[in-house]
Amino acid sequence: MNRTRISLAGLFAGTALCLGIPAFATPVTPNGLDTPLTIGSLAGYTQIANTGAQTYNSCTPNTGQTICGQYDEAVYQNNSNGTLDFVYQFTNGYPGDGVDAVSVQHFGGLAVAAFYTDTEPAGFLGTPGCLYTVIGGIPVCQAGGTPSTNPNPSDVNESLNGQTINFNYTGGLETGVSSILIVQTSATQYRPGTFAIQDGLNYNSAELGLNAFQPFQPVPEPGFYGLVGIGLAGILSLKLRRRAN
Repeated sequence: MNRTRISLAGLFAGTALCLGIPAFATPVTPNGLDTPLTIGSLAGYTQIANTGAQTYNSCTPNTGQTICGQYDEAVYQNNSNGTLDFVYQFTNGYPGDGVDAVSVQHFGGLAVAAFYTDTEPAGFLGTPGCLYTVIGGIPVCQAGGTPSTNPNPSDVNESLNGQTINFNYTGGLETGVSSILIVQTSATQYRPGTFAIQDGLNYNSAELGLNAFQPFQPVPEPGFYGLVGIGLAGILSLKLRRRAN
């Protein structure tokens, strides 16, 4: 009897390990509006992928008088449980128009929490909210420059189906360097993806399809469930035989 119990517990423990069920922060509310949590840094995480600095709209010349600047996106892995965080930063070099939201996609079916930090990870665009000077149309952190306007998101919301997370900026980030935006997930794999930097809270103008990364959770092979079923059937059969004896 004891062996049967131990085997059953071991089987379910192995199943949980294969499915990757981690401890997790409070998730954002589907179809709700939340305040993103703040953290000090990404200590305890290792960067495993990075787009590097990318231009999402040229500031020189900016004849369309719209948002322009750079972005960077990276994937960080939790050193303790292997889950992935997706990390974003952007700049805006056009003082007449603000970035109103950053929209990240393909998070459906995953536990998701949203954070921001003013501590710049190595290799990103610059210290969040720094004094900056526009050089070649790009805001560059520089002593004696202009203060960044509104670098931190005011709130975050998740679509009803969980696919899209929006970091919103009330009043917009008109110029300067944003804070570091972080989406914590229960995913353990990633693949190429896209995200959007929005000009207008109604998303009537957006820099869509920006190269980035997105989470990827492969569907377990049918053989995995077959092995679990065989294991359970074997345990049940063993238990019935013992009762019969």
